[in-house]
Amino acid sequence: MARETTLVHQGDAALAYTVKIDHKGGEEKYPIGWPSLTYTPVPPLDWTGKQALTFWVYPATNRPALPARAINFSIRSKPGDSPSTPLSLKPVEWQQVRIPLAGKSLPAVNSLHFFVEEAAYQDGDWVRFVMDDMRVE
Repeated sequence: MARETTLVHQGDAALAYTVKIDHKGGEEKYPIGWPSLTYTPVPPLDWTGKQALTFWVYPATNRPALPARAINFSIRSKPGDSPSTPLSLKPVEWQQVRIPLAGKSLPAVNSLHFFVEEAAYQDGDWVRFVMDDMRVE
């Protein structure tokens, strides 16, 4: 994870998350894993009545295309719901992601979690996600 100042959607910086896929480097019984990036807000966020979470993402990879589940995203609220969704993305272009929140119980959001399913990629692949302009509506 790094602060990105060259490739941004809005403002002067974005968040860059890079994963090098390694099918041999995990635990002995589970060598193919789930590299992840988690933000834990303190105190938890009250998203009661919010309609959507939106953000922009710019993926890059050494592959010609990304798998159907390029990266997964989940929100956790304790108490409350834990919506999760796979993100289907095109490489090398900014795309807006919209996660519907209407009808969800999110009084204490304590985790925003991005995770890559290594099994969807080939060993040795790399993927980089630049994320910017995250908003709750």
